[in-house]
Amino acid sequence: MEILKPTIGPVVGHTTSQQCRIFLRSKKSESQTPHFSVVRYRVSHNPDWSEPVFNQLMPYNDMTAVMILDGLDDNTVYDYQAGWFSAETTLDNVALQCSGKLKWPSSTYAFKTATRNPKAERNFIVGSCRYIHTLRGSGGMGLWPDLGDQMFKVMFDKVTRKKMPIDAMFMVGDQIYADDLNLINPAAALEDFLGRYRVAFSQEGIGKMMNNVPTYMILDDHEIEDNWPAKATPQDIETLYPAAIEAYSIYQCSHSPLYDARKSGDISGAVIPEKFWYTVTNGVSDWFVMDVRTERKLHTTPPEMIGTVQMAALLDTLKTSEARVKFVVTPVMFYPDLQSDHGDSWKSFPEQRNQILDYIRFNKIQNVVFVSGDVHCSLISKLTHSAEPDFSVHTIVSSPLYKIPLLATYAYSYESDFILDGPVSIVNDGAYNSQLISNVHSEDNFAYVSANEKEVQVEFFGKNGQTLEKQPVVITLD
Repeated sequence: MEILKPTIGPVVGHTTSQQCRIFLRSKKSESQTPHFSVVRYRVSHNPDWSEPVFNQLMPYNDMTAVMILDGLDDNTVYDYQAGWFSAETTLDNVALQCSGKLKWPSSTYAFKTATRNPKAERNFIVGSCRYIHTLRGSGGMGLWPDLGDQMFKVMFDKVTRKKMPIDAMFMVGDQIYADDLNLINPAAALEDFLGRYRVAFSQEGIGKMMNNVPTYMILDDHEIEDNWPAKATPQDIETLYPAAIEAYSIYQCSHSPLYDARKSGDISGAVIPEKFWYTVTNGVSDWFVMDVRTERKLHTTPPEMIGTVQMAALLDTLKTSEARVKFVVTPVMFYPDLQSDHGDSWKSFPEQRNQILDYIRFNKIQNVVFVSGDVHCSLISKLTHSAEPDFSVHTIVSSPLYKIPLLATYAYSYESDFILDGPVSIVNDGAYNSQLISNVHSEDNFAYVSANEKEVQVEFFGKNGQTLEKQPVVITLD
């Protein structure tokens, strides 16, 4: 019984010190014969493989499934093989009927589990905003797909051939552009959104990265509609948003920490999670990955970027975390401010931004680093307070992974578009002031972030693999 290559994946998703989630997709078929995903794994170069782990690929999940590998050793490299096959059986009986009959593929991938050691250095790739235009009704054909995949090929070259250490990849928004060219070809129905993901996630470079590196994702506006929900019509809310979120849940949430693992090979819970924010821990770092898009309340006084439950969870996590570095992913930029943000970034939600900053300052929480994308340039900035010399937070902005050349005249942001140095906000006892500590990079790029007990180092790499800073930018930890 031959195991076939996935049409998307395998994707290494949420990976802890004991567990790893593997996502993949089969092809659609007119046949009623069930499709099953399967994976086996072993400690790297060990001759003995595990027993296979199965799951069923269902049409309502666009023929995707997640398998959970449990009981793993921490900070350990595992080899694995994965694919899919058809069989006239059920999920309860597939292991008994098929295990000894499987013909495994030659392709072998690898992943590394997280570490329990809170002092261990960790290395991450951060990126956002990957534009790939997909023609509606084209059978999933994309325009300029190789250009949109180039940055991931650079990543994979550095991770493999140049031996750049990597523990996880964070894709912090706009993994697809559902609103391709806005009025010309926006996604409208579920199949449109699913088609965007099939094109975006099936390309060679991103495929190789996700085959081998634990990958975490969070949505921004273009998974739904530009500047969502500012332009939303009642029809958008009724039909477009549910379709966008169902596709997002299938392709980005399913392999994330959002679902509880009931048992190996299964994910419990509804198709669509109750929330989209989550946390990740690895080595010296804790990550709080915010949802800054679906909880917005634009017409309250004051307006809200995030809901009260998420806000409480964020503040509590910052206060109770014992990690040396506390990364907070906020797909839209926390600071510095754009000259004009069209009401979309934290600049337009100053009360909640001040609430977060005041909480960090009053509770003397150290080593907070905000991680953002969205603005189509990259930079690093430090924020201080005029009345408290011991207070500081930093931000790393990494964007875009790719912008279409025909749109380049207005697709990138430049230094002149920002308020880079000076007050971000003024509160009763002083001002929060930003200071640019890197260059502003207005080109396709990704960030490589290394965190240890003493510092966080950041490098930006361009589409040819070149470093964009003369030397890594160093954030010294308190």
